Amino acid sequence: MFDEEAKEIVRNEFKSLKICKSALEKIFRYGKLLYEMTGEPREFFGCLIKPKTQKDDLVSEIYLPFNTESTVSRVRFNPISDFIRNKELKLLGYEMLGEFHYHGIFPARPSSR
Repeated sequence: MFDEEAKEIVRNEFKSLKICKSALEKIFRYGKLLYEMTGEPREFFGCLIKPKTQKDDLVSEIYLPFNTESTVSRVRFNPISDFIRNKELKLLGYEMLGEFHYHGIFPARPSSR
C-alpha cells in the first residue's frame, strides 16, 4: 500500500513539460543579451508559463523576474519578487508551470547558503 502511495506522489510531483520553440528561443536570446551587455555569460532564471485558458500544459511563454542580481556564477533575487510575480501572472491571465535556471559556463552545484 505504501509503495503505491509513494509512486503516485512521485508521479504527481514530477512531470515532463513541453516548451514551444518561441519560448525556448526567448530564453536563449535573453542569455545572449546578458552576454552582450556584460561581456561574460551570466547565470539567470525565469518562469515557464502558459495562458490560463490554454487547455494543455505546453509552455508557451516565459516570465523573467525583475530585481535580480546576476553574476557569472550566481543569481540572486529579492524574495518580494515572488509575491509580485504571482500577482502579476494572475492579473495577466497566466499560470506558472515551472521554472528554468541557466548556469552560464559553470556546472550546477548546490549553493553555499
